[in-house]
Amino acid sequence: MLIDINGDGLPDRVFDSNPKTDQQGFFVYLNTGDGFDNGKQWQANLGDNWKNRPTNANGEILC
Repeated sequence: MLIDINGDGLPDRVFDSNPKTDQQGFFVYLNTGDGFDNGKQWQANLGDNWKNRPTNANGEILC
């Protein structure tokens, strides 16, 4: 998924598993303006329901 995760106005790459190792977790590759950084794991073991929760424009979970 492409989404601006750090508020710099650039779309970052966000995965629910490491695309290189298939390790489960929240992996983010920040957009540098001319590509993406090496990425890092922001959260481990997300479970199955994290991406199905409705959020508002501020990213706050509604229910």
